[in-house]
Amino acid sequence: MFLEPHVVVTPQWLEPLLARLEEEPKALVMPSLDVLNQDMTTYLRMQFLYWRFEWNLNLIADNPLRKDIDTSAPYPSPATSGGIYAIRKEWWDHLEFF
Repeated sequence: MFLEPHVVVTPQWLEPLLARLEEEPKALVMPSLDVLNQDMTTYLRMQFLYWRFEWNLNLIADNPLRKDIDTSAPYPSPATSGGIYAIRKEWWDHLEFF
């Protein structure tokens, strides 16, 4: 599990990721990222978004088809934020990422 230090998690956020890795050992899984303001007083649940790269390699979250999908269920995305995700160590080592 990779998690940047500024991330704030909610109760039981990890269990669905671990369950998905149990089902799909070669998956890289990421929770949906909700928004919490700097004062930690306003919480906004994020809509369905794909992570993708633009031509200049900027990573953006977008919903180009304006789909409305339940984000509590797994869905594929062509990219991922580098700040919070889970992957099995055996698969990570096999891929030789770093």
